[in-house]
Amino acid sequence: MKHQLGILLMCLFIAAFNGQSIKNDHLTPQQWRDDLHALYDNLKANHLNMFHFSSKEVFDKKYQAIYKEIPNLTSSKIIMHFKQFVSLVGDGHTMLVEPKDFRKYPLDFFIFQHQMILVRSGEEYKELLGLPLISINNIPIKRITDSLNTIISHGESKSYALDQLPKRLTTANYLQAFDFAPDTDLAVFEFLKAGKSIKVKIKATEENKAINWKWAYSKLPLFLSHGTSPEPSIFHKALGDNIYYINFSGYPSWEDFEKITKNIYEGLSSQKSTDKIIIDMRLNGGGNFDKGLKLMLPMFLNYNALHPLVKYYVIIGRATFSAGMSNAAHFRDCLNATLVGESTGAIPNGYQEIKWFRLPNSLLEVSSSQLFYSFQKKNTNGLQPDKQIIPSFKDYNLGNDPALNWILKR
Repeated sequence: MKHQLGILLMCLFIAAFNGQSIKNDHLTPQQWRDDLHALYDNLKANHLNMFHFSSKEVFDKKYQAIYKEIPNLTSSKIIMHFKQFVSLVGDGHTMLVEPKDFRKYPLDFFIFQHQMILVRSGEEYKELLGLPLISINNIPIKRITDSLNTIISHGESKSYALDQLPKRLTTANYLQAFDFAPDTDLAVFEFLKAGKSIKVKIKATEENKAINWKWAYSKLPLFLSHGTSPEPSIFHKALGDNIYYINFSGYPSWEDFEKITKNIYEGLSSQKSTDKIIIDMRLNGGGNFDKGLKLMLPMFLNYNALHPLVKYYVIIGRATFSAGMSNAAHFRDCLNATLVGESTGAIPNGYQEIKWFRLPNSLLEVSSSQLFYSFQKKNTNGLQPDKQIIPSFKDYNLGNDPALNWILKR
């Protein structure tokens, strides 16, 4: 199977791109129209099956609408329409990367049972942590999320939108582009507390600005104890005498990955009697699945040959995407692992392996999927858990992890 080197290159490419700040307010309507034409042509030329989710007629209609409106639009609105155009392709690996100068609000939300809850914030807004968001600039949150949904690819699972919506919500330029905010400097966020509303003016910041993040949870669940982007991206520890926990949230270099798998094996071997191995992949958004397939899986298979009674559990969720979903499927199939949690953001049979191109005038970067992968016979709405456990704010706030607790009690 061809490995996902393209996904790794995607991360590196985005990192390199993020070192630039592209100013495109000076572009003429004709230059933007040329970019729109280049966007459509390159997607058709590079995507393995561009019209697998939306028909050519849908694309052509959207193209004509954008082309006609360009002279009347700001650059942020044009980029928003370009995002809508790309989202019609329907897979999460085909994307347009926002310019570096797009601004963000220092807020992190998570959707718990249809409520947009503030789970992280800059220190200056910590009094709002744990509260549900009800409006921005007096516009109901439902109306805002309905609009933001149009710039999200909907050919992935329903969980994918749950993961992506909060990220779009905190991008000031999108709120402005959809006419929910007059500018990208600040907005009035309204929260609900004890039945009463609280309105707070929140200032947007540059994306690369360091933020002193504060969590809503009084005690962080184990899988969040290294942050939402754990460093190192794989950490592991014994949970008592017979349970070993591995948080597999990313893909270090081949050399580092090999060292980590050796350390995991040594940790397992030092246990007197391990009967459960838990692989937590809720924060694994992808990378190069060959690393999991060629380094981590053989390590588990070797251990399993010597300890055949060990049971494997893989915790998955809405942010489990791309190579993360792929390796979760590998562990399920090769280790007979039980999947626990939410369905993955990525569907098991879908388009991956990207190729990048750049629009000629705005220099916006766009990726396009090159290959189709199948990780199970029948496609489903994400990789489905054997035991579904939906996260709740109440549990997380107390430091409880229902998915992990269910496994520990087995």
